[in-house]
Amino acid sequence: MAKTLITLKFDDKKSTEGQIDSYYGSLSLFHFARIVNLSAFAYANGELSNSASSYRNFESFSLAPEKGSFIQSFLLDFASDIPADLFSNFLIYNIKRALGLADENDVHPDLKHRIEPILDLPEKLEDSIAETHKIIDKYPGMTINIEADNVSMIFDRSTLEETRIIKEENIIEVIGQVTRFNTNSHNGRLYSEKDKRTVSFKLIEPSSRDVSLVTDSLHASGQNLLKNIVLHAKTQRRESGKVKKYLVILVSPYDSTNQG
Repeated sequence: MAKTLITLKFDDKKSTEGQIDSYYGSLSLFHFARIVNLSAFAYANGELSNSASSYRNFESFSLAPEKGSFIQSFLLDFASDIPADLFSNFLIYNIKRALGLADENDVHPDLKHRIEPILDLPEKLEDSIAETHKIIDKYPGMTINIEADNVSMIFDRSTLEETRIIKEENIIEVIGQVTRFNTNSHNGRLYSEKDKRTVSFKLIEPSSRDVSLVTDSLHASGQNLLKNIVLHAKTQRRESGKVKKYLVILVSPYDSTNQG
């Protein structure tokens, strides 16, 4: 088996005095363990699990906390043919994707074939990431430091802000080209002309025509051809103001001749 270690450290005035809120501390640990296990299953098997207690091609253990500290370590033990050293990069990258903070150009080249089949993993992690942050909401000075091999990140007030989602009810038009699409979940990504970046979208009760327009745009993208479409969508926006996802009611062809 191939092993890797993920460490979680709570850091604020109380924790340095040897105290932490029992409820919110336990809640954070439970949900972070869920994040780790869901991510490990996806990494090891190339598919998503609906249960954080599903184990296949890996095992997950919590190590005894260090005496006098609030440092919790998780040991991941992968099957021998799975490169454990890349899991940390995979985990942090998908957490950042769930928070809208990932730079897709920074993905380790050896991870791309593992990420493509499970593009919906960040959505599965979102609720547990929000729950892990509740102790930070309760105690504004609290940070949670995640360290794993050569990568790390910090949960703090700024990442808490990214977990808070505002849904706007007005329907807008979003013009762009599809770069990714899952025909089962109807989740995808599109380069938005309006936002000048790649954004997430989800088709809500799509017609066959909607799906066809999306897949046509995706196929054109794969051939380096331009084929924009129009998403008629409601916006999910993070409290920070950034677009999280467009919830698409209707898809229509893009006609550049009718655009001012």
